[in-house]
Amino acid sequence: MARWLAALAVVVSLTAVACGGGESAEATTETTAQTEQTVENTNEVPVAPNEGPPTVSAVGTGDTVELPANGGCWRVDGLVTCGDLPAPTCTDPAIPHVTPESDGVIGLSISAVPDELTVLWDDGNEETLGPGGSVAWRPQQTGAAAINVDLGRRGTGAFAICVDP
Repeated sequence: MARWLAALAVVVSLTAVACGGGESAEATTETTAQTEQTVENTNEVPVAPNEGPPTVSAVGTGDTVELPANGGCWRVDGLVTCGDLPAPTCTDPAIPHVTPESDGVIGLSISAVPDELTVLWDDGNEETLGPGGSVAWRPQQTGAAAINVDLGRRGTGAFAICVDP
């Protein structure tokens, strides 16, 4: 039984590292003659109180719209969960369409302040928007894009948008 638990602890640790959770607490098993006990590593870095993906919204000439998540890895309850969706397309009815204001700006609002904010267009072009929770974005082109939000230890992910002319 003790060997099985030790093997399970190794598999869990390797799985956590492979999914980006290398800094989470690893469990170790101590066996005595009569009991088995799991002891957690207390050198863990504290998890931010706000976990999981943030909300990301955009506003142009119309109403403010919330952008749908389009993949990423997020920490929730101390565990890292990852998902990956196909690249956004403007023909997908779930992807909101936003037309820039007359001055060419789309306002982006993120419920957390990202370390880095970038845009990856469907043709492979990239734009760097920098850090910040509220950004006046002047898109360099139109079409489908993923707005990539990096929140450091909390996680990283993409949010889909279609920029109309």
